[in-house]
Amino acid sequence: MIDLKRFREENIIKQAEICSVLNMAQSYVSQIESGKKPLNYEKFDMLHKHYGDIILKYKLIASNEKEKPVRYYDIEASAGNNSLFDPGNNVPYRDVIIPGYGDCDIAIKVIGDSMSPLIPNGSMIICKEWKQSFIEYGLIYLIISNEDHRTIKYVHPGSSEESITCKSENGLHEPFEIEKQDILKMFIVKGCVERITF
Repeated sequence: MIDLKRFREENIIKQAEICSVLNMAQSYVSQIESGKKPLNYEKFDMLHKHYGDIILKYKLIASNEKEKPVRYYDIEASAGNNSLFDPGNNVPYRDVIIPGYGDCDIAIKVIGDSMSPLIPNGSMIICKEWKQSFIEYGLIYLIISNEDHRTIKYVHPGSSEESITCKSENGLHEPFEIEKQDILKMFIVKGCVERITF
């Protein structure tokens, strides 16, 4: 969200004006500015309607200042039936700011159509390392297995306690199993950015 107090002060707006725009008591606006109460999306929308693009530009600048960078690796993960070999830990990366994904760890390119249309071929996924001792089934993960293969799939229970079933979004691709002992790391896929060329 935004730092309402900073936005107001940097744009020389009186708190009384914000109270009027939001139709809120000054005490409540003070609590929002001190971080004790949230500024919900409905109220943000009211600010946007009143202050136009100023509030949107401020939100983007403020979020970029506070967001933790995500490491973008210029390697690919497979959204197909074939996995890809990871060349190792010396893969170059660059830090990128992706607003709203500051809690994520990595971003990586996707090839293949097995997760289409949800995750199109050529898009970029944004992921957070899964560090829990359990697996939250039904979600999409980037799975790195023992030979550094990288694949993106829905994860479901396997035929035994020692395995998981990997399913695609695209029904043309058959599910397959991976033994849990073969999994090096898992990242939960938190979002996708589609690259469009004109």
